[in-house]
Amino acid sequence: MYRKYFLLIIFLLTSLLSPAQEITIKGNVKDATSGEGVSFANIHVIGTGNGTTTNEFGNFTLNVNSASALKVSAVGYKTDTVQLKPVKSSVSIVLKSSETNLNEVVISGTMRDAVE
Repeated sequence: MYRKYFLLIIFLLTSLLSPAQEITIKGNVKDATSGEGVSFANIHVIGTGNGTTTNEFGNFTLNVNSASALKVSAVGYKTDTVQLKPVKSSVSIVLKSSETNLNEVVISGTMRDAVE
């Protein structure tokens, strides 16, 4: 009788100690209006320090936990969150343009060798 309980406890502990399943996903980030790839968008796995950026065509590859969620952001676009449940090996993300416009630009620098 004790042997059955002992084996049950061993199996339960082994399943808890096993690492989460990691998968490699490939994806692309596109603009909602033009359908073109969004260059250099940031993709961050929520709850981890894992992340990447898209290439000039909006494509990316990332190793994630199968139960992860992605936070996608880019300059001039609204930030979006994508759930990876059910498990997906590829994902297509469409970002909408942000309504805010940059009306002011601040330029900072140093003045060296201005007067000779």
